[in-house]
Order: sequence, then structure tokens, then C-alpha cells
Amino acid sequence: MSSSTTIRRTRGTLGAILGLTATAVTALALALPTGATATASEPGDPTPTPTGTPTSEPTEPTSETTQEKGVLIECAGTWKGQPAMVSVYENRTYGNELVVAVGAEDAESFWITDPEGRMVRRGELQQEGRMDGKRVVLAGRVVRDGEPVEVHEEREDAGQHIVVDGVHKPLAADLVLTWKKRNADLDCDNAFRYDLTVTKTPIA
Repeated sequence: MSSSTTIRRTRGTLGAILGLTATAVTALALALPTGATATASEPGDPTPTPTGTPTSEPTEPTSETTQEKGVLIECAGTWKGQPAMVSVYENRTYGNELVVAVGAEDAESFWITDPEGRMVRRGELQQEGRMDGKRVVLAGRVVRDGEPVEVHEEREDAGQHIVVDGVHKPLAADLVLTWKKRNADLDCDNAFRYDLTVTKTPIA
């Protein structure tokens, strides 16, 4: 899962270019013979002649750059023989999301919450809530594991060209999901801290 973690013409008028009022522009146009080509007057000439309506140059798309830091942990396991899935997404710029799902696709139970602040503190994760009316707890250790990995990614999404640069810092997450007083041991094989610069540019 990547984070991945957003754009804005002017047209001048004949009166504005030549400093004329709307009445003066109309009178000047009526005075021109058919097929005549008007030209702008020299300074001091009391009767300026228009050259036509100018058009503006198209503006370049405006890029938006954000700095995104946080944690991503994705885990899978079993709870009483049923599949269990956990996703911990911490993003200091856009907020957090914790998702827990237990059961088959046609009969899943979900716990989805948006905790404030950091979910992983001093190597510990501890979150609890209610799923199907029963207390659910996700807890365990999260520690650094390995050297930082440089990241560069480019993609197009929702009419934008997105460029991501930064680092992933691998984590070892040993988490246990507890629901209805039964534990699910989890394998969290995709876990890292991230520090990314994300630039989004509208696609012309």
C-alpha cells in the first residue's frame, strides 16, 4: 500500500489593452471601413486603432507537494479457523485508519476506526474498540528491523501525475488480535515507517 500521498486563465479585452472605454471601442469599430485592418496608435495619437482581441498564453499546471510521514502495518492470520486481516495506517498529514476484518467474504465482521495521534509509540501498539458488540483489542510490539530503503514511484491517478520520493524503514511487528476472548496470531509481513515527498500535478 502506498502512500501515496493535489490546480488552477486570464483573457484580456480590447479596452483593457488600449485603455479605452466600452463606448470608445464600439465607436472606433463602427468608424472602420469594411475589410480595414486596425493597428494600435503611437503614443500621443489621439485616435488609437485596435489590432484585434489578444489571446492569453495557456498557464502551466500547478503542482502540489506534501510531506507524508507515518506507519503502515498489514497482517493476516486466523481466528477460530476463520481468516483475519489487520491494516494499520498512520499518516501525520492526512490522519489514521485502523481496519480489522474477521470471517469469510460473505460473512465478515469489521472494526474500522480513525484514532487520533500516533498509534505506534515507543515500540508499542495498543488499540481497542467494539466489533459486533464485543470488545476487540489489537496489541503488540513494533520495532525497527533492517536498513532504510529508498523509494521512487511515478503513477497516474484521478487525473493527476503523482511522483513519490523518500524512504521506507522496515519494521518487525508482533501483534495479537483478541476478540470474544479468543486470540488470533498474526503474520505482519508488510510493515514499515515511511517518510515521503509526494508531488501531484494535474494532467493537461
